Amino acid sequence: MVLAAWLQPDNEALCRQLAPYFYIRAQKETDNRPYLAPLRKCRAQSCKGLAVHYFRNMKRTVGAGEIKSYMEQLPGSAAAKAEEAGQVLLLLQKGIIKGWGNCVAALAAYIQEQKAQA
Repeated sequence: MVLAAWLQPDNEALCRQLAPYFYIRAQKETDNRPYLAPLRKCRAQSCKGLAVHYFRNMKRTVGAGEIKSYMEQLPGSAAAKAEEAGQVLLLLQKGIIKGWGNCVAALAAYIQEQKAQA
């Protein structure tokens, strides 16, 4: 991703211009992980819908480690991450996202960690 290489975290004007592009791309791509680092680099404060989109589009069962790894890559504040994790948790509990192992417990613990940081 050539555009991400141009990012300069100290250049707020450039980040304001490019962050919306990366956010929109992350909402459209099935595997949006490549867009998370540029969003973090630009200090994006929102991650709304990104994890939900990623996990809903998976065609397989996910494990707790994969969920935690993804959540740790999200941009945004601790409060925003906790809110997004809460949405993923609801989808896991409803069976819309298929998880195995201790996904629900791991995600609930992650939410508590983020709330403690908020």
